[in-house]
This record gives sequence, structure tokens and C-alpha cells, in this order.
Amino acid sequence: MNVLVLGTFDGVHLGHRHLLEYALGKGRVIVCSFLLPPAAVKGQVKAITTAEEKILLLKHFGADEVFLQDFASVCALSAEEYLDFICKKFSPAYIVVGVDH
Repeated sequence: MNVLVLGTFDGVHLGHRHLLEYALGKGRVIVCSFLLPPAAVKGQVKAITTAEEKILLLKHFGADEVFLQDFASVCALSAEEYLDFICKKFSPAYIVVGVDH
């Protein structure tokens, strides 16, 4: 059974680790994130971690798989369309998100 963990995960801080810990033991942990944080895509901030660093950190803290997508490919979708997209792609039994997602 797949457990999908959604978020930006730039820097993989303690809150991010808590989400991963919560997902562990419930099934195969798949993290779905972005190549760059949305604010970095918009030129508002600089990313803390590269895509490669993000993958390594997320796997170190328990992710079985990391799926990174380009923010531009999904930013025009409504919340319902995005949820439909990720549910079809990953067939999650659980979806774990932070309070600000």
C-alpha cells in the first residue's frame, strides 16, 4: 500500500521529518515534491537544496521513492485536478501533508 507524502521539502527540516516519520510503517512511502520550490520558480527566493540533495535527504529519512515534478507543469491545476492527478499516478491508501500545504 502506498503512502503519499506531499510538500515542497526544501531543506528537509524537522517538520518535514515529522511527516516522513508519521508515514513510516503505514506502507511504501512515496514523496511527491517539486524540482524547485514554487517561490524559487517565481524568483522570490533561492532554493536551499538541489534536486539531488533533496532526493538523498528524503530517502535518508525514510522515503522509498521520491517523485520530483516541475512546478510549472501543475501550477495551473485546481486543487481537485491536482488531487486527481496524484491519486491516479500513485494510488495512495494515505496522503500525508503539513498544515500549510
